[in-house]
Amino acid sequence: MEGKCICRGYWNIVSVNQVDLFVWLTRECEDWQKIIRRL
Repeated sequence: MEGKCICRGYWNIVSVNQVDLFVWLTRECEDWQKIIRRL
């Protein structure tokens, strides 16, 4: 259920401001890549 709620939140943000979401996702991906490399 949490996953669905989060996805809905993401889509709401996308409809409001796609650029901000894209930038946020890009930063999150970079952070995840750093974490994965450490593992």
